[in-house]
Amino acid sequence: MADTVVAAGESKKMMSASAPSRLTASTAIKRPVIDMTIQVRDKYAAVREIEALLGQLNARIVGRQHRKESEFLKAEIAAQNIAAFMDRLEAIGRVSMETRPLAVSDGNVTVSMKIVRNP
Repeated sequence: MADTVVAAGESKKMMSASAPSRLTASTAIKRPVIDMTIQVRDKYAAVREIEALLGQLNARIVGRQHRKESEFLKAEIAAQNIAAFMDRLEAIGRVSMETRPLAVSDGNVTVSMKIVRNP
């Protein structure tokens, strides 16, 4: 807490530690993120299978990108469906986790997938 001494005609400035901070929309909602790479034999078939799996789990695809060597998918999945998603994903290809969120029991988790052809 800081008070400033004011001379006649000047305004007084007070700062309080209890003043509410302003949060932007991006900082107010911080969704846990899982980054992974999935190595598959046929990346186009794998993308179709992953999309079908996401649909079965009521997930929402929020991003897609195609590059020469890989496909990228980003989806929002309910936290309670992550374990089932990961189990079924193992049947599609070899999964390498880049980052894992801390234990999340509710809300949504963002999953960023890089799908590459296994050499």
